[in-house]
Amino acid sequence: MKALITEMRKYREKGEIKDDYFQTEQGLNCLQEILDFIDKDSPDDVRFSAMKAAFLNIAKEKNSNREDALPVQIMKICRSLSSAEILILAASYKMLESDNIPEQVRLNMASTDSDGTTQLWVGYVAKETGLCFPELVKTSERQLMEKNLLAPSIYNDGSGFRKTEFYRLTSLGHHVCTFIGDYAPKD
Repeated sequence: MKALITEMRKYREKGEIKDDYFQTEQGLNCLQEILDFIDKDSPDDVRFSAMKAAFLNIAKEKNSNREDALPVQIMKICRSLSSAEILILAASYKMLESDNIPEQVRLNMASTDSDGTTQLWVGYVAKETGLCFPELVKTSERQLMEKNLLAPSIYNDGSGFRKTEFYRLTSLGHHVCTFIGDYAPKD
């Protein structure tokens, strides 16, 4: 809680968060969501860092404004994510920006074929996140597909997915990642 208050003050002093933001309905709802998260969910460092990043990015009003209904929904989605899901989203988001991905994955991403190869994506994500085991990635992958943050499998055996504009992330998944974008997994 202290870390959150300290960062909120820092951004307010720099003028990045307007003085009246927390008097708006959106500001109060988002603040309540993170306070409930801290109080009721007993978050670990990964979940807290991602939730805090989303909260502060919302409060800065760079990707949204105080009239939007979406930021409160983003907070609810972030609150529902497990640590593994956050790591997977962060790795998937990083794939879009990184030049340092395996050649096979890069070729699959660049291919004009509309289907992506799940095995390549899972292998990259397992390594990048430190989850190590494809089975751990696959377990969280199902949950992320149910939350509509990852493109669903297109084959019964789960071996492929329909590529989106953001490779494996749905547009909602990509948007969530823009709010937790300042979050960086700790090594």
